[in-house]
Amino acid sequence: MELQLIPIANLTLAFIPVLAVIAVMHRWGVGAGKAVYANARMLVQLVAIGYVLTYIFEADNPWIIVAVLAAMISVSAWIALRPLPARGIRLYTVVLAALGSTGLAIFLLVTQLVLDVDRWFEPSVVVPIAGMIFANSMNTVSLTAERFEAELGHGVEHAAARRTALDAALIPQINGLLAVGLVALPDMMTGQILAGVDPLVAARYQVVVMCMMFGAGGLAPAVYLRRALCQNPGRVRSHAQVLGERRSRIPRQVLQLHTQLDVSEAHTDTSPGTLPGRRRPEHPEALCRSRMRLDAGVCPGHGPIHGGSRYAARFAWRVASGIATPRGGTGPAENADIGNGIAANA
Repeated sequence: MELQLIPIANLTLAFIPVLAVIAVMHRWGVGAGKAVYANARMLVQLVAIGYVLTYIFEADNPWIIVAVLAAMISVSAWIALRPLPARGIRLYTVVLAALGSTGLAIFLLVTQLVLDVDRWFEPSVVVPIAGMIFANSMNTVSLTAERFEAELGHGVEHAAARRTALDAALIPQINGLLAVGLVALPDMMTGQILAGVDPLVAARYQVVVMCMMFGAGGLAPAVYLRRALCQNPGRVRSHAQVLGERRSRIPRQVLQLHTQLDVSEAHTDTSPGTLPGRRRPEHPEALCRSRMRLDAGVCPGHGPIHGGSRYAARFAWRVASGIATPRGGTGPAENADIGNGIAANA
């Protein structure tokens, strides 16, 4: 099957689903303007790149390929910073180094060793592969940076923030590996099959592409996380420092209550939520409401609570509901009285 030029009239029919989504966004107040702008920009960029690629393929000049690679790296690094509230030349250089070092290494591996192209600047091979590598790395670095900054902003220690950010960024990559061939055919394989290439040959090329994209999508954010903290080592905080900061934000009254509690997890009573010999407080439904308010950050009778205060308040709630063992020898009756007091404020 030979691919034919799509008539303009047929091409416009492809925008019907786009118009449907824009109509829903406008009706729900999501912001249809950004969708219109994105689709218009997509159309202009694709038409423009068609003419640019035609010139590049006909010119057959290695310096043009070098300029194209440099432009891909520079633009992808700039776009990767878009979700971050604080941007600057220092952070841009970090992203640029992460994308450039890992992307170029994988690019050379694929083009020179795996595909073994005759000329390293072969335009029909170099441009599509470089585009896939840097576009995928750009997305994963952007997701990683946004999640990493959010975790640090919430007081999470460096190791935990780095782990969470990288794990979140790799979710689409791993899902793509699991779904390939089962849920959908990848873009490159689909294009080759439409062009008349044997499916087995297309499958081998797609294996190379999937390994290439997963490697670039995992190594680029790892390098970014490493270099981001090297640029600003003062942001690295240990687990003890994080706990100390959280403890300093706990109000004195809640902190005193927290230090008097000793939670016991060992119990053999089959009744749910009660330790042996404990009497359940009298207002279970109200206690449930009070617990829900604590989870939402509102302490009954005392207003909003934040951070470590909420953690300590949950200990108090567990004492009141008979789940926790206080250190001062408070018995079941006293626990029930505390529970009734919380329930009264629920």
